[in-house]
Amino acid sequence: MASFSRVFKSESLSNQISRWTIHQQEFSPLFAVLPAEIRVQIFSYALAEDQVPIKFDKDHTHAISEPNWLLRQLPDDAKGPEKEDLDLEECYEGGCYSIWGLDQVAPQEILGGEWLRPGTSGRKIQHTSLLLTCRRVFTEARDILTDNATIRLFGGDYDIPPNCRPGYKMDMFTMSRYTANRLTSFHLHAPMHIFEHGYLFQRSLDMCAAQDIRLTIRQGDWWKMDPSPPQLTPYGTGCVNRFQPRQMQEHMKLTKDHGRTNFRPPIPPIPFEKGPRSPQGAWGAALSRFPRLERFTIDFEYNEDRFDALLELAEWAQRVWRFRLGGHMKGYYLSAAGIPIKKTSWRGLACHWTTAHFVHRHDMHSSNTSSATCCALRNKLMNQNIGPRMYTFTVTWTARKLEPEDGDDPSILGPEDLSDRWNELPIDGRAEELSSEDWLSGEVPNYELLHPNRAPSFDTWQ
Repeated sequence: MASFSRVFKSESLSNQISRWTIHQQEFSPLFAVLPAEIRVQIFSYALAEDQVPIKFDKDHTHAISEPNWLLRQLPDDAKGPEKEDLDLEECYEGGCYSIWGLDQVAPQEILGGEWLRPGTSGRKIQHTSLLLTCRRVFTEARDILTDNATIRLFGGDYDIPPNCRPGYKMDMFTMSRYTANRLTSFHLHAPMHIFEHGYLFQRSLDMCAAQDIRLTIRQGDWWKMDPSPPQLTPYGTGCVNRFQPRQMQEHMKLTKDHGRTNFRPPIPPIPFEKGPRSPQGAWGAALSRFPRLERFTIDFEYNEDRFDALLELAEWAQRVWRFRLGGHMKGYYLSAAGIPIKKTSWRGLACHWTTAHFVHRHDMHSSNTSSATCCALRNKLMNQNIGPRMYTFTVTWTARKLEPEDGDDPSILGPEDLSDRWNELPIDGRAEELSSEDWLSGEVPNYELLHPNRAPSFDTWQ
């Protein structure tokens, strides 16, 4: 194809390595004394992810300390929220909450937001200087870099960390195919109005090598239903809120005995359907499109006002939700049976108070009614940018072998129909984003060449 020399401008590094002369470093203790297993552990430690604080001053040199989230692990049998005033003394004594206030900087550089939660106040990086030491180290440690990496994706163009580019896409035109074929861990943050609308179907192509996917549903990601509880279902059409507001409750009733008797329910326990907002089917059906998926995790998150509803949803998901797998994992399914829900709490920011509290706050200032005195403590906390206790209930599903009584599902694609990798061509070092001239030339690489076992009618790029 004539345009390859313009579009794919660099030769595959794998091809270059095959021509390298590699010094064996016989006199280096690292290679002459230590066994390969020990070297791998050393390389893995050196190439582990590290968090770099976000810097907000004009010169981007001043790092802001992360809030002291006062993170706590709850017992497995916890059934109610902690006291509202728990740990407040620790917040007052230097929890770094005030500097993350919404009025500290210009609106376009807001420090705080619902994206901010434990572990997200900085960029995750990997230091790669080790790979520059010599060619033998590079060839031995190259794949450890991707093994240790977790790609974090934020859906939507709002409420994302300042270090993320709005509208950023992770696809085969933003990285090398060698890298994309070896990225196995992904952490997704997607608002429900995007997640329910085919998000996983669209991502399955770019994340075809994924083995471990984590979805964090932050408080701001749920449908704006306050004061209604958070809702989510992977079955039926996979949609809730005003489109099908009672679908989750109906599914809960249908499966109220699942996991509580010796009866083995079908997989999935409720059929998937297509709908106006989910033309490819419910989001649960998309999990079968990840051909190497072995682990799926959801963090259900909300503040103390919705503790009971959030726990009910997490317990239902852990007890009932099951998903068949496809590709190389056909014959397996995802289950959370036997894996306890991980329950954690942490102290949020002022932005984590729900709408109901802001209404009370307004009433208190405007009318001074006695009914608003219940918000006195919360108003005091908000003025110091201290939020409510936040709760995160984490459910993890792992791959299990299907039993004979589970039968077969002809709609699940096998490895011959669901590719788990991109072609690594001699000139696929980096597939650079195509210019308008390339697109109009008609000589750009076709879809099947990039990924031979899928066609545009099957999945589309985002």
